[in-house]
Amino acid sequence: MMPMKFSLVALALLVGCSTSTANIRMGNESLVEKYRRDELVTFTVENQGMKTTNIYANTEVLDAGEWSIWSYGMETGLPESISESHIIKPGKSVSLNLNFSKIEAPPIPAGQNPACDREPLFRIRIVVVGKDKKRHELHSKPFTVVDPYGVCGEDGRVRP
Repeated sequence: MMPMKFSLVALALLVGCSTSTANIRMGNESLVEKYRRDELVTFTVENQGMKTTNIYANTEVLDAGEWSIWSYGMETGLPESISESHIIKPGKSVSLNLNFSKIEAPPIPAGQNPACDREPLFRIRIVVVGKDKKRHELHSKPFTVVDPYGVCGEDGRVRP
């Protein structure tokens, strides 16, 4: 249990440092620990700097102990989609939504019976792109989504 707490503290410190470097603040306050598939995940990104900033966002999922980009577009819910770019003027913010109800379950290959992952761990990744093309990444606090694809039955198996 101790290493997990240490990791979360280290993550919080890293996000704080990255935020001040890029003058971008991610509003984690609206994020909750657990969502249902039919609930919107909403958060804000604020430009606290003096220059217009370009960002894009995507969702990451914890898979086998590693964070990887989730294969669905954050704002569209479409598979393999490209993240939208957002330009934020100084002192302004943008609200972004992640709508799991737009996500369709991936096709199940013939002959396979996959297990349900009823509550995978997700986080939001914000990439700040500077004029010098350097990138700064910010990550939200992790959260779970109950049955994000909408395919799990009450018995914990994929519905036919």
